[in-house]
Amino acid sequence: MKKEIKKCIKYYLRNIDSEAFREYVKKSEENGTRVHQEYIKEKKPQWANRTDYFEESTIARIIIGDVLSNDGVVKLLKKLYALPKNKFKVKNYYKKPPLKNKYDYIRLQYTHSGIGRFAEIEFLDDKYIKRIEISWSQINNYFAFIEYSFWFHKCLDETLYGNFISENLPKLTKKDYITWYHIKNDKEDKYKDNYMALQQMHTEFFNVVCQHYITTLLYSEQGSTNLLLNITFFVREKPIDISTLYISDFGEAFYNRKGNYIIVSDFHGDRHCLYSGNNRIPNFNPCGYISKYGNDFYYKFFGEKELKNFEYEFSKYTNGRTKAKYNKKIIRLLNKIQSLSDYEYPNSSKFYSGFKESWDFYVGNETEDIKKWHGNNLKKIKNIFEKNFEYLKVLTEINYTRSNHSISIIAAVISVVATIISLVAIFV
Repeated sequence: MKKEIKKCIKYYLRNIDSEAFREYVKKSEENGTRVHQEYIKEKKPQWANRTDYFEESTIARIIIGDVLSNDGVVKLLKKLYALPKNKFKVKNYYKKPPLKNKYDYIRLQYTHSGIGRFAEIEFLDDKYIKRIEISWSQINNYFAFIEYSFWFHKCLDETLYGNFISENLPKLTKKDYITWYHIKNDKEDKYKDNYMALQQMHTEFFNVVCQHYITTLLYSEQGSTNLLLNITFFVREKPIDISTLYISDFGEAFYNRKGNYIIVSDFHGDRHCLYSGNNRIPNFNPCGYISKYGNDFYYKFFGEKELKNFEYEFSKYTNGRTKAKYNKKIIRLLNKIQSLSDYEYPNSSKFYSGFKESWDFYVGNETEDIKKWHGNNLKKIKNIFEKNFEYLKVLTEINYTRSNHSISIIAAVISVVATIISLVAIFV
């Protein structure tokens, strides 16, 4: 683990419960409320009635979504069967993979994609997590969406939320994804500039800690280098009134009229929050929609996240830091391009009509046409992947040619040296 990350964790654990930080948060919220009210009054008077900021809620559940290849599914199954029985009670819905012969868990599916329960893990000695339910569905012919649904012994209020993070942060290892925050050097921890970073850590560490259970106990192809897709379920006693709920300034949101709950995503699409009233936990599962709509649903809602992961994984090739060569990452990119082929499930054409029957789409606090915002996501992402693959292909071929040229020169030098040694041996 990088020293910058260790420094951030140490700073968090030392200061998160301090009186000075609590006072900072209180003043920050007061100032933020005042500035926000002035902004609404001057710039957005039409939002004046949106005074509900969904306060006094608890966390009831979190869904983390991962994407695996067929090899990844095999490795996940092996990890599930290897979990120690004294700590976990595991119910597997698939047989243990054989040692020699490989099995195709991901198959060609042009007309539909099934959905099913993959496994259930009951925690026997965890203080906070009761169980993880794992479901899955194919996104396309090459990749499966693995849905991890975390259930807690008790809904996490602010105190339990903080304890859950603080007690699990020291368990993170180099296998886990975690970013670092800029912390100014100060042994007495009096820099108020650091408190803004501390607030951000307190918000973001929860998802990182939950992801730790997947990367450490189970298997992920991207979980060590990227934050996985996540939806945190917040519930409260007071019901939701969508006309008075302050949704966001810039982010996107999806309101389910029948269930009266709303899913809000942050600006980058990394984190999603589901808000529900009446202390009810909605039965929302992305796997069901992926099974029905495949690529069309996945890239409409998680396309920006896929692009962000792509930028992280392949920037090192384009800036010359790493030589491009045929490896698993290049093959994975090729499979992603092929998976974005122009085929559609029969239900794909019905997506927009089906969406409008149950959902409203918001950008900020205004309703918008989802087709206008996300109609071309699939085409745009496929175009980006294809162009970068062609570039990487050229780089790979150049490096391959250079490598062969170097090998030829070395072979020629060795041949000359061997000839000289032979001649010397003959004359001597």
